[in-house]
Amino acid sequence: LVVRAPVHARAEACAKGRCYASCEPEAIATVRVPLRLTPAFAFAPSRAEIAFTRGCAVRALGGFVRIDVTPMVESAARAQLRSVEQEIDARLPKLRPQAERMWRELESPQKLPLACLHTNPSHLVQGPSSSTPDAVRLRFALVASPEVRPSCGPASAPRPLPPLAFDPVLPAEDDLDLRMASPFATTSLVRGIACDDLHASGSGPSWTPEGRDVQLASITLRDEDRARHPDLEARLVRDVRLMPLLAPEGLREVVPIAAAALADPSVDVQARIASAKPSAAFARGEELVTSVRLRGSVEIRPR
Repeated sequence: LVVRAPVHARAEACAKGRCYASCEPEAIATVRVPLRLTPAFAFAPSRAEIAFTRGCAVRALGGFVRIDVTPMVESAARAQLRSVEQEIDARLPKLRPQAERMWRELESPQKLPLACLHTNPSHLVQGPSSSTPDAVRLRFALVASPEVRPSCGPASAPRPLPPLAFDPVLPAEDDLDLRMASPFATTSLVRGIACDDLHASGSGPSWTPEGRDVQLASITLRDEDRARHPDLEARLVRDVRLMPLLAPEGLREVVPIAAAALADPSVDVQARIASAKPSAAFARGEELVTSVRLRGSVEIRPR
């Protein structure tokens, strides 16, 4: 962040209570505040400089001698700039306490309507900064492996906030793969098949073309069940559907709710989801795990 301002001054040469000469120097004062934070989530010290565009010369001995006092005025001005730097540094926001609070929130399971979000954060990355006439925008990315589960388990042992990384080409929006896990016993939906006790195994879960539920690539019955129902395997592949914990489109509403939970009296937190597309489905032990790729961003604005 660079702020420049013209400086107009008046310098007088005085002795024994009487001023006998004066001049009016002009300069440009420049203050630079680095917007790239340190790894400790702090602003680096500001830097203030001054460059004279019109010097300062006074005449002495009845006007016969012309003395350039620009170096003297410049030295006095630079001494004042050190006070300016200290005042600016004292006014810069302290971001580390806010980052530590949000890190603790992200490490804790977040209750959602009918589910629970485990964010599993890894680290934070700062990207390029930008500005408008009335605000400065700092860009960050959260590197995480989030997973939505039916219920909230115990929180893992808290970890300290890791050092801030930097990526000069970090985009304004990015992709996040959100996993959803639920027991197979709660996910099956079968249409148009009479009730019976069957023993079957399936392989190759994948999202259906509509992107609302999951289907199996193949289903194999036991020999005795196949003998009783010779055409059932093909029908099961066609008709068995595994329901994800949340539909991709439903995440457009759930994610902003989870982001808003990170707000406090000092900041507003708003998530924007540009798209939500099914990306993967697989079995993990007794669970069906589906993955949805979200593209969007989160804005944190001081109140």
